[in-house]
Amino acid sequence: MKDTKTNRDERGITLIALVITIIVLIILAGVSITMLSSDKGVLTRTGEAIARQQIGVAEDKCVILASEVVEQYYYDVYVNTTSGTQFSANDLNGKIAAAIVADEEIPTLGVTAAAKTNTDPAASIVLTLTYTDGSYVEATVANGKVTFGAFHLGPDAAG
Repeated sequence: MKDTKTNRDERGITLIALVITIIVLIILAGVSITMLSSDKGVLTRTGEAIARQQIGVAEDKCVILASEVVEQYYYDVYVNTTSGTQFSANDLNGKIAAAIVADEEIPTLGVTAAAKTNTDPAASIVLTLTYTDGSYVEATVANGKVTFGAFHLGPDAAG
């Protein structure tokens, strides 16, 4: 007499188990692809983090340049009174903006700086630092200080 129970145990996996395994793998792959490529996915957030870091570097560089110009201004006014440049307080904003626009390190990050003066150039100067990917940050130079306003990450929708 043949033992049918022993033959049944030796057959291996069934077709149903194989189909269920494939379906589970397809679901996992779909979820993984969605997590990577969606609007809130890992790849999108990585691009935003890079843009924010570049904007932060540009902001830091602008503040450093502004502090150097202010330091030179106060040195010329209070220390080097005989041979200093003696530029006025009204020229300070323009000198800061010129230092930011002329800086060599900001453009190597893929940034261009464009200056736009308000009605009174001594009152404030607005700079827009734009990256090649369309990210930008606006910097306002007023009273010898640089403050940062609007910023946009990624491709510019208006342009």
